[in-house]
Amino acid sequence: MSATDQFVEAIATTTGPVTPLGAPVALGAGGSTDNATLDPTAAKALLCERISSVLGVRICRLVKFAGKEPTYHMELEETKIEFLSVRKLMSQSAVREEIAASTGKIIRKFKGKDWDELAQTMLDACVIEQGGEENEWEVGARMYVAHYLAETGFLDTLEGQQVQNLRKPIVLDGKVAISASDLQMYVNKTMLQTLSVKVAASMLGALGGKSIRVRGQKFKEQSRWVLPLDQFDPAEYSRKTEEHTSDAI
Repeated sequence: MSATDQFVEAIATTTGPVTPLGAPVALGAGGSTDNATLDPTAAKALLCERISSVLGVRICRLVKFAGKEPTYHMELEETKIEFLSVRKLMSQSAVREEIAASTGKIIRKFKGKDWDELAQTMLDACVIEQGGEENEWEVGARMYVAHYLAETGFLDTLEGQQVQNLRKPIVLDGKVAISASDLQMYVNKTMLQTLSVKVAASMLGALGGKSIRVRGQKFKEQSRWVLPLDQFDPAEYSRKTEEHTSDAI
């Protein structure tokens, strides 16, 4: 029997008190419930109840937003925690920190094997959502990139540019090509965010961007993300060109 089945069976057959917070994660309670007869939604809700009893924090729902870069939401009674990657959701330190920040409660530490089993159960408890045509992560990423392109001047060429201009947007082979680091700095400055370059790059990848290396004789090799033409047509954005002068911004 899998760890998930044991979790569901434990909930379906348990009539006593919930697991004490100081106790190890117990996955092997016995019972005779046929898990095949459980509605999938009900089974995931039962898993959330069990996870809640182990963590000591009420988890109403766990959601996975599917896509190239899946993101996860942990819905609590009065707030929602977002995990930008499966690594974050599987990280005990990240989960403890996010719950503490959101609820003011510190969940106990788990031993490695116990945490692995609990992390697997959290993944199994996730309700999969596509978010309609696009998930929330992609909506936010598209908004950031659209604002950035509309308000940032494009370069005609990378050759001969000053250092501070080298990562501004440019059109390559008819497509918009941007730097993740320049996007990150724009978002953090104008929208008061704290995105890392890695998160900015993940956003561009989620939007269908392709990572390339750009080389030239008069500038150092750099990475760029080429955006899909059907979503980011250069003609739709301001094409204010950066001047090749000493006072260029």
